[in-house]
Amino acid sequence: MKNIQWFILLISIPALIFSQNIPVNIKPQDFTFIVLGDRTGGAEQEIFEQVIASARALNPDFIINVGDLIEGYSQIEETIRNQWDSIFINIGDLKEKFLFTPGNHDIWDSLSKAIYLEQTDYPNTYYNFSLGKNHFVVLDNSLQEKVGAPDSLELAWLQSTLSKYKKADNIICFMHRSFWKQAYTNNAPDTFHKLFVKYGVDYVFSGHDHFYCQQIWDGITYTQVGPSGSRLKVYFKEELGAFQHFVKVNVKNNKVQVKLLRADGTEMPADYVTLDNINEIKSIENAVEITRLEIGTSDSISVIVNNISEIPIATNLAWHSDNDLFKIYPSEESIFIESNRSESYPFHAVVDNDNIYPLPRMSFDYPYAGGAKKYNLERMIPIKLTAACYQLNKPLKIDGKLDEKIYKTIKPLSVFGSSDGNVTKTDPWQVWFLYDNTNLYITAEMIDYAPNQIMTTITKRDERVYSDDHINIVLQSIPESDMYYQFFINALGVVMDRSCKMQGKDSKRDTKWDSNIITHAIINSSGWTVEIAMPLQDFPGFNAEVWGFNLVRFQSGKNTVSTYSVPFEHNPKTFAKLRFTK
Repeated sequence: MKNIQWFILLISIPALIFSQNIPVNIKPQDFTFIVLGDRTGGAEQEIFEQVIASARALNPDFIINVGDLIEGYSQIEETIRNQWDSIFINIGDLKEKFLFTPGNHDIWDSLSKAIYLEQTDYPNTYYNFSLGKNHFVVLDNSLQEKVGAPDSLELAWLQSTLSKYKKADNIICFMHRSFWKQAYTNNAPDTFHKLFVKYGVDYVFSGHDHFYCQQIWDGITYTQVGPSGSRLKVYFKEELGAFQHFVKVNVKNNKVQVKLLRADGTEMPADYVTLDNINEIKSIENAVEITRLEIGTSDSISVIVNNISEIPIATNLAWHSDNDLFKIYPSEESIFIESNRSESYPFHAVVDNDNIYPLPRMSFDYPYAGGAKKYNLERMIPIKLTAACYQLNKPLKIDGKLDEKIYKTIKPLSVFGSSDGNVTKTDPWQVWFLYDNTNLYITAEMIDYAPNQIMTTITKRDERVYSDDHINIVLQSIPESDMYYQFFINALGVVMDRSCKMQGKDSKRDTKWDSNIITHAIINSSGWTVEIAMPLQDFPGFNAEVWGFNLVRFQSGKNTVSTYSVPFEHNPKTFAKLRFTK
């Protein structure tokens, strides 16, 4: 880094002394710095540029990010270097003020680590420095996969550093992964937090999960800085921290003030969203249930509301539908529920079975934070679809050509929805389910109006097929079982498969499981087709009448997915029914 006004601070770690550049014109008793959240994965470049422009306008003394500046996860050195070159072009003159924290998109293996150190001009991935009576610690948990497993050398360095500077007026730490949230929520041990408490850390800034929240825990102010240009991925509502933002920190006379700013620079209170708020909202979501509507079988549903708040719920519950062929009656209902009470409200559905998307949505305001805030709880109607699997008199030839008469005599599945319950945004596609005494057959025809954009980078079994254009199939061969199977097949017919088992609310996935699946795919001028044969013996104890299933298509050219039974979840209770016909 070139700057004739920079001075050197010596920083010690076990068996090593190295230097970190800090601008010399910073006044230790009065300075401002910016904390940026994740730019990746799934960078939205225009938003990142807006954040950078807003940060530049504030003229901070320095800027630090909490990781994930590049997309990464490439094995091609030139690609990685080009991504870093783009970052330095983006930040421009701010490079002289920029400090780095490594994220998992910046460092994922030894090559990416070496390039990171070269690009940042750092001798190590973690470091520390002081400004007056304020001490800063930057950690590297980019490769740490779980809460209790930090790097042992880094942990020893951290303990030594915090012990040395424990009398600082403020100790401020930065790291990428936000394991503190999990530990706080579950009252579980966190190695870093234990040291932070022991040595008097005051502020911790982290990222990774693409939503904002702040929480004071054992006297430490934790702030997860969410997307500063990255896509939303965990939550999608502002009440849950899902909005583009960055953070400004003022330190004056060793007093620290944290401010939350939207991407355009609009200031908001730092406690706008707390982790306590998010956990309460998650409990609220679990306190409301809509009974599942079995399309073609039932026309009635109920909304069951448990009031877990401290005050009564007094509001209107409304159904909204942009689909004239799928309506809920009454469309609005006045509800009143005392604290710690539950009420059930019946509704009637009128639906055209062939035109279910977009799905109707229910919403009402639910009080939280002791009644100081209202959460607009919104839920699309849960559905249960049923499809037919047709019996064949002879085995299907697996050649990907779709020239058998059966494809013209039976109706394929062709109505799909987007992940949010709206009409699909992918190009049209259709799927047939067939079977004989030996195999289950699944055939798909994927129309693609830009076939030159079909992505086929994966050529080996059980690699990241889901990054290509693909069909994702889940099958539950025994109804009510916790076991199910997942298959990703791309436009080359390459397969990634795994067995899955529900354990509580989590799905445990065994990637070592392999089926004896046979596929043949063809890319043509209209898109791609695939024929699939799955031996029934791969599914021990399978039911001969009804299975559970779901289908998802990913179209890379439009960077979007569509689903047969929305939403797609790793939960067999949400799967559609596949009924075997004779």
